[in-house]
Amino acid sequence: MLASPVHLSYFPQLTRARARRALTYFGSTNAIRQATKSELLDCGWDEQTVGAYISWRQSFDEVAVAESLQTHDIHTIDREDSEYPPQLLDLFDPPLCLFVRGTLARYTTSLSIVGTRKMSSYGTHIIDTIVPTLTKAGITIISGLAYGVDSKAHKVTLQTGGMTHAVLGSGVDTASIAPTAHISLASDIISNGGAIISEYPPGTQATKYTFPERNRIIAALSKATLIIEAGEKSGSLITAQCALDIGREVCAIPHPIHTPHGIGPNTLIKNGAHVVTEAQDILTLLQVEATPLAESRAVPTSPIEISIYRLVQSEALHIDEIILKTPNPTKENIMSTITIMEMRGLLKHMGNMMYMAI
Repeated sequence: MLASPVHLSYFPQLTRARARRALTYFGSTNAIRQATKSELLDCGWDEQTVGAYISWRQSFDEVAVAESLQTHDIHTIDREDSEYPPQLLDLFDPPLCLFVRGTLARYTTSLSIVGTRKMSSYGTHIIDTIVPTLTKAGITIISGLAYGVDSKAHKVTLQTGGMTHAVLGSGVDTASIAPTAHISLASDIISNGGAIISEYPPGTQATKYTFPERNRIIAALSKATLIIEAGEKSGSLITAQCALDIGREVCAIPHPIHTPHGIGPNTLIKNGAHVVTEAQDILTLLQVEATPLAESRAVPTSPIEISIYRLVQSEALHIDEIILKTPNPTKENIMSTITIMEMRGLLKHMGNMMYMAI
């Protein structure tokens, strides 16, 4: 028999508001599960919802659902379980239960990293620069598996041997994961000791409503939220607001004032968010000590290397623009120098002949 919070989570018309009203009235999900029609009406549910719930409750096949969860290697964690992340209880309406694939680490220092789906080369560079230091210091990275900043944060964490969890706005079964292009990324997260998490049961498809709702879980699971890039109406700002609402720290990467993806972070900074220009800013905020890197960082040495490095420190430039702005050396000399700098780990090819300093 499924635990009552899990059972109730499968009711298609269960909104957070309805769950909150019923829990306030009945005191437990088990009481809701056994409630009569008149009692459900008394708790504040409308007649149509009550009728739908009673009909659904009578036809719900618990045995089939339990077998499906086992088949898909999904385990559930409700509020009465010792595994339930206590930090989620800081939310006004914490999830009744979590559906989890993988291992959900509990007592770790976590940072949420979120941002736009249309990430720029600047955002890519920031994640490549900051995340490895954070993961080597033992910080767990939380994000939402979306395109852009989210997936990049997950990938860099995995590449550096770090721990990462993804919170979904869909079910965690393979058929429900969105976007489908990140199914393999979800698998990599699980196989590397992390987890994919959702408050929605398997089979739930992501919608424009479920994504904002999952953002509160991303914020609550972490001690702080870092906004990399975000437009004026980005969903990442919802995550930032959720973090502020429950007393979490909010950090942001500063941007040039003319960039559309910088509007969100720059506005957050104006309103008091912590400015982050290097990984140490976050380590200090979270009171975590940095782990020394195994190898010393490469630095530009020759005058031409220094000149090129300075050009691409703050933004990616096309090779033609680098050639145009680099004084004296020939085109061939600049191109060969760029190749050597890339091999030494000083530059990164961002695609389409665009280069940026690492």
